[in-house]
Order: sequence, then C-alpha cells, then structure tokens
Amino acid sequence: MSFKDFPDRLRTTRMARNMTQKELGKRIGVSPSTIGMYERGEREPSFKVLEALADVFNVPIDGLYGEEEIDKDLWELRESIRNNPELRILFYASRNATAEDLLEAAELIKARKTIRTITERK
Repeated sequence: MSFKDFPDRLRTTRMARNMTQKELGKRIGVSPSTIGMYERGEREPSFKVLEALADVFNVPIDGLYGEEEIDKDLWELRESIRNNPELRILFYASRNATAEDLLEAAELIKARKTIRTITERK
C-alpha cells in the first residue's frame, strides 16, 4: 500500500459521501482536526482507524489507498441496502461484492417479495 494517495482518496471519498470532517471524525472516534491532518498527509492513520474508515465508507481498506477504483454508484447501492432494516444483513455480506453481484441480489429479493405477495393473495 502506498500512503501517498491516501490523503486525496480520503478527502474525495468523504466529500463524495457529503460528510464534513466533523461528521466523519465523530463516526470513527477522532477529532475533526485529526481528519484534516489525514487529508493533508500530515498524519497517517492507525490500522484501527483505517478499518473504521473502511466500515463507514463500506469500501476495502485498499480502496482508501488508491489500490482499486471506488465506484460511487456501488457506494450508493450499498448504503441503501445498509439503511434498509430488511436488507441490512446484505450490507455486511456486500463489503467485497461487485455492483453486478449487488444488483443481482436486489433482483432476487424483489422476485422473492413478488412471489410472496402472490402466494399470500391465494
């Protein structure tokens, strides 16, 4: 992993999620000024903080270092799954899933709900 890409990747990721440094800091247990230091490359986060960031953004840790491309549409889909109580279990299983995997899972769930609705009407 290369630290040189981390500051820009963190700032870009946070801003793409419409989060302030204060909001992100609160979610991972660090101060807003610490987030600022990470984003300016003045400080490198611990592995524990990297794990927390990956959890908040639902991306692999490598994604924060620029090792892989982070897909905004995939984030949005994962976030919608995470925020739906009926689908939350999929959020935890989706960490390493591709966008295609998630879309297929969503279609299967919709089909299952349709079958359930039809069955209940009989």
